[in-house]
Amino acid sequence: MSTTFKQLFGHTSEDTAYVAVDYDYDYTRTSTRYWVETKPKFGQRFVIQKLNPKTGKWNKPIRSIYYLAVVLGLNEEDGVVFRSVGDYEELEGYKNFRDNVQLDAYQTEIVGGLIARFEQVYAKQKELKAAGRTNDFHAAFRACVLEDKDIARKKRGEVHRIKSS
Repeated sequence: MSTTFKQLFGHTSEDTAYVAVDYDYDYTRTSTRYWVETKPKFGQRFVIQKLNPKTGKWNKPIRSIYYLAVVLGLNEEDGVVFRSVGDYEELEGYKNFRDNVQLDAYQTEIVGGLIARFEQVYAKQKELKAAGRTNDFHAAFRACVLEDKDIARKKRGEVHRIKSS
């Protein structure tokens, strides 16, 4: 695994892609462009597109799977690589990603929100354990979600009425 990582910024579409001119294509050197595609409901993904030297046209883009956040960079050989963080990270994984790369506004919102949620759930887990109820992470998560729903209802002015029999 690469130890050095020089982050690249602003490469978010075909028009603003990072272009490298040293790629083998059927024994010929050609260009490749790289960028990070963002779709708010899905996440971000790494995209590669190669220039066909025979036709002079760009081939169809090759897209990775969606991650929560993706950043482009160069390794020690100046090869384009990406770093990402996905759905199945633990708190330390999100913190490590945040601390080792520079995030844009979208990434800061997503990763920062997840870190805040994890810390809230861990605090609730500690609270439930101290009360002798449970030490289960999922129970603490459910409790936090229910608290969020109650806060949202109160902000909207909704009142729950209990039917009298």
